[in-house]
Amino acid sequence: MPAGIWAKTLFRLPLVLEVNSPLYDERKKYGGIALEKFAKWTEYYAWRNADHVLPVTEVLAHYIEQAGVPRERITVVPNGIDPTRFGTHSPILRDAKFANKRVIGSVGFCREWHHLDQVLDLIAQQHNPDLMLLSIGNGPVIDALKQQAQKLNMEDNFHSTGLVERDEMPYWLAQFDIALQPAVSPWASPLKVLEYMVSGKAIIAPNPSNIRELLTNQRVNRVRSFLLTSITSGRANTY
Repeated sequence: MPAGIWAKTLFRLPLVLEVNSPLYDERKKYGGIALEKFAKWTEYYAWRNADHVLPVTEVLAHYIEQAGVPRERITVVPNGIDPTRFGTHSPILRDAKFANKRVIGSVGFCREWHHLDQVLDLIAQQHNPDLMLLSIGNGPVIDALKQQAQKLNMEDNFHSTGLVERDEMPYWLAQFDIALQPAVSPWASPLKVLEYMVSGKAIIAPNPSNIRELLTNQRVNRVRSFLLTSITSGRANTY
């Protein structure tokens, strides 16, 4: 989108550009591009002519450097959340349908490449009626997952909420025992991981470099230490 660069030039204003993905690569892989050379040129043009570029991961910063942007004009600013939205002074009760279940939960718009079908297969292989998958959100594969659960005789072990309001997220995260970060694009900074962390959830996630920017042994230990302090101070139900 070169319009931002033209506007900054016309009005003689500095332009700070946030970048959440290498859009050319993303659309080429997942959505298709009609004019490939033109699409790539516009992206590189915007990156190179911005006064400063703010990618959300170090992985993405490398893409931008490879396009010719000097490192001194790049600052990585990971995605973030407001932790106060997930605090409460009273415990959130489990919904009756999940009360006696061990719940593996996932948040987000579900696509085929998230491979939640494989999670359902793994749950079925455990032959444990108390283990279930809870999907928070919508997406094109939800109907297929429901059909798969039915074929596996697991209707009681899979639940999808559909779209939920933002303010309802603390309630739904409280239903999780284990939080799942499915397969993810290699440059993303997933908000769900941060929400899982501030909610004190055990997290299962893939191991690419961008996820390791959020989840490392040292940082996990810090979160555990923080939670332990909260528990011993009598504030465990806050997290």
